[in-house]
Amino acid sequence: MVYTDELNSYNRLDTTKYTHKVVNHGRNEYVKDGDFTNTIEGFWGVFLKRMIKGCYHFISTKYIQRYIDEAVYRYNTRKMFGCDCFKQMFTKSIGVMDYKMIKNVA
Repeated sequence: MVYTDELNSYNRLDTTKYTHKVVNHGRNEYVKDGDFTNTIEGFWGVFLKRMIKGCYHFISTKYIQRYIDEAVYRYNTRKMFGCDCFKQMFTKSIGVMDYKMIKNVA
């Protein structure tokens, strides 16, 4: 499911496997049948831009997907306590390991 405003560039989404829902901001339409773009606009406009300008200052287009992945992870875990977020990051990246597994890796 993809939610966008009425920008013509998004019309190609109608020919993809995604369901495309449009909210027409040009007609002062901000919610249509319960669909809206506020959350994603907040992510792109505030969260991602602030992360790039505040942390990295500049990003390479070669690694843009990695920067976006990190921003998505930070956004989705923004309400978690630091230690829980850190623990989840390690669990997702290397899985749960016990001492025997770590010993065999080293």
